[in-house]
Amino acid sequence: MLLLVLSVGELSARTHVKHYLGVWGEAGEWTLLPQKSDLSNSLGGAGALGFAYELQYGGFLFDVGVGAKAGYTSFDVGNMLPQTLRGVTDPTGWTYEYYKIMLNKRKDGYTDLAVQVPLLLGAQFGRFYFLAGAKVDASMMTWTRVSGEAETSGKFASIDQEFRDMPEHGLYSGQELVSRGKTAFKLNVNASLEIGARLGYIQTGSGFDVPKSKVQYRLAAFVDYGLLDIHKAQNKIAVQFPAEVLAEAPHPIVADILSTSNIAKAVNNLFVGVKFTVLFELPAPGTCVLCRDGHLPFKSSGSKGRSRIEED
Repeated sequence: MLLLVLSVGELSARTHVKHYLGVWGEAGEWTLLPQKSDLSNSLGGAGALGFAYELQYGGFLFDVGVGAKAGYTSFDVGNMLPQTLRGVTDPTGWTYEYYKIMLNKRKDGYTDLAVQVPLLLGAQFGRFYFLAGAKVDASMMTWTRVSGEAETSGKFASIDQEFRDMPEHGLYSGQELVSRGKTAFKLNVNASLEIGARLGYIQTGSGFDVPKSKVQYRLAAFVDYGLLDIHKAQNKIAVQFPAEVLAEAPHPIVADILSTSNIAKAVNNLFVGVKFTVLFELPAPGTCVLCRDGHLPFKSSGSKGRSRIEED
């Protein structure tokens, strides 16, 4: 990093170095990848907007910036194993020998808002360009949403039969349940690769008569892969029903799946999509075409009719 900073400072002092400020936007598919887990990968989408500073030295590119990223992704957990509770009393006062409940068609969704800081190096050749490096994602807030359908059954102590679909006794089939909460992902570092093309007019010469454009446009495909485990494992229970008198419908205590214990050894981030960038060239420092020592502009000697430069 020190060598990079020194190199940028040295290059900035040369006239053929160009500096740009720009804006970028990206959108694509956002997936969370559980490692050593029974969960399948999540599916979702995300987008980001930000500002960039870019230094161009010939075909070399150095790119930094800051942006905001937001996205939604969800796990299709499916049907969970039934839980059996004992000592449960139904709304009418009857006591169950056992009370069994399942949460079917469970989905765990995550809406995340993060600050993103890219640090990229690359090159450009004609219309082709690429950038590679790291992007740091700092999650500010993550909203969770757990949904599913509750299916319950039970057996009364005095009746040798399992009952279902009796709402007056707290027995339901297909009862929709939704639980919302908040969490936050850990700090993440992504390995990033961006490959694309420069659009519009491209300057190919350096003479005064060569047309020049102060604005550059880019369109690229990119991939960001998280190198760190972003989830915060906790000792929560995925679905917990209080063993008390049942109300008109079961009201479970539900935790998002990534906050439960032993659900995954690690969870990595994958973001793949397209990116559009607009860069505006900053004005170059003024140059002195005909100057005296001390960079003062040339002036004639006046009444003598000869210029100072002629006398020298």
